[in-house]
Amino acid sequence: MPEPAENPAAFKHAYDEAAVRRIAATLAAHVEAFDADRFLAAVLPAVLELELKARVDLLAEALHAHLPLPFPEAVAALLPALGPPGAPSGGDDLWGPSDNGGPGLTSFGVWPLTRFVALHGLDHPGAALDALEQMTRRSTAEFALRPYLLKHREFTLTRLREWVKSPDQHLRRAACEATRPRLPWGMQLKPFIADPEPVIALITPLRADPEDYVQRSVGNNLNDIAKDHPQRLLGVARAWSAEPHGVATDKILRRALRSLVKEGVPEALRLMGYTVPAQVRIEDARLSRPTVTLGQTQELSFVLVSTGTTPQELLADYVLHLSRARGRVGEKVFKGRPLTLAPGERKPVTFRLSMRSVTTRRYYAGPHALQIQLCGERGLRLPFDLEIPD
Repeated sequence: MPEPAENPAAFKHAYDEAAVRRIAATLAAHVEAFDADRFLAAVLPAVLELELKARVDLLAEALHAHLPLPFPEAVAALLPALGPPGAPSGGDDLWGPSDNGGPGLTSFGVWPLTRFVALHGLDHPGAALDALEQMTRRSTAEFALRPYLLKHREFTLTRLREWVKSPDQHLRRAACEATRPRLPWGMQLKPFIADPEPVIALITPLRADPEDYVQRSVGNNLNDIAKDHPQRLLGVARAWSAEPHGVATDKILRRALRSLVKEGVPEALRLMGYTVPAQVRIEDARLSRPTVTLGQTQELSFVLVSTGTTPQELLADYVLHLSRARGRVGEKVFKGRPLTLAPGERKPVTFRLSMRSVTTRRYYAGPHALQIQLCGERGLRLPFDLEIPD
């Protein structure tokens, strides 16, 4: 089988040879003790053979090896190499020039520096967090902060409480993102998975943050918490919903509740304004094909008929029940769309599902089915067969 084609848009190419040379040149211009020639000899061409996080680790360790100063002095020496901070509130230039073409390091150019702090500053939390405060205004330091939350929990939380009150959206967002219990690509924060109360207390002041960048982080953090403590998240959502609030809080709660909404948890759906249970009748439900060949599209169509006496806000989803390897079965919920149904109204609904294998889902021949899900309640289930040509 041929090797998969290289993806030229992969994030790892932010650290190609030209970018690494720019980082080295920028550091050399601002950090007298930094040995750029030995740094480059240590990382080129090895860095080009690695994936993204391994490239960042290699650059961080090479920086440590070729900046022969104690950590507090080394990290202080790095700060003049930073570029201008990103847009403090709104604006398109979130972290400054993404290609590091301007003066100083920004965006991806800063990640090796934050990784250096994560790996080598744990015995100096004050100097480390001072540096990360500056670095996260040019990039993002949520990964680098997590080791400090584990080793210096109260010290770090105290600093993050200050960041939450900052006028700079990057610091507010970093405080929230760093404390996500299950941050993708980041080490898990098992103490916060077990007890999310310190995280909830930290991010509650951000419940009406004006910046979309911060709102998304707060919603994602709460969604992480919902995976382990769904009732606690519902309690937070009830409390925030009961307060006078605006669009920002609604956006945060919509993102925070998305996993529970997808699971069909009734209270989560009610908090989002949906009618639970839906007062409808399903008519004329059908599939476009009794048998589907891999690569074809299956179509589920039906008509919703309101049996209620008032308008209803409904969420129409569908569930794929599928055969897996070795005779196992599985399922996947596909989000549909919200719709409003007036009393007595009839509304046709159609869902189309491409039955082709993707990287996150492989199909196997055998019996399958599509099932209608309305406001979390599963209804009619329509079977079909999937065939896979030899």
